[in-house]
Amino acid sequence: MKKLLWAFAPLLLASPLAHAAEGVNAYGVGARTCGQFLEDIGKGNAANKAIYATYIYGFLTGYNAYNQERQISTDLVEATMIAYGNKYCSAFPLNLFSGVAMGLAVDLGGKPVPWKK
Repeated sequence: MKKLLWAFAPLLLASPLAHAAEGVNAYGVGARTCGQFLEDIGKGNAANKAIYATYIYGFLTGYNAYNQERQISTDLVEATMIAYGNKYCSAFPLNLFSGVAMGLAVDLGGKPVPWKK
């Protein structure tokens, strides 16, 4: 199964979109900037990777609760989520990390949430 997920990793990383969640109150790790993510991940600390991956898992769970008619079902592994975050955050270092989770949700077949200010 992990080999299958890695086969799809290039598709997920091909062209991340700028899914800036402007006007959305982000909390916890989601409120950190992509620059902070890159700095944290650059330290090579496994705990940092787990923290960011857990945020994405939680975001996708909440996304599915909000968009019950269009569920995202996937067996993402931590390495794929961190690689997606690296690609996105390198392109958009000033965006919030919550944009990584939203971008991943959309790229996995979800629809953008109509954020309100």
